[in-house]
Amino acid sequence: FSSLVKKIFETEKLSKKDFKIIFYIYPLILRYLDLEFLIKFTKSAEELKIEIPENIKYDIGYQLVNIETEIKTEKEENLIKEIRDKLKLKKVLKKAYED
Repeated sequence: FSSLVKKIFETEKLSKKDFKIIFYIYPLILRYLDLEFLIKFTKSAEELKIEIPENIKYDIGYQLVNIETEIKTEKEENLIKEIRDKLKLKKVLKKAYED
């Protein structure tokens, strides 16, 4: 798995073979994926016209909720918005208090 992640970060793209591997082992790796990887994942899927299965979209949505609670930068917020837009995910976490 580490060689796959290293390759993706070096080339910034995924192949159809990479998607097959990720779809096969995704429940095990999802918790280790950061926003940069998720954006490369969604962009590559879009370029290769690969439909991301609904169960993976659902799990990515929950991963985004977990990440949102710890957001530190505007860049991270923008990456989350871009991933949500590409996967057509609804925002399920709303801020309880606005400043």
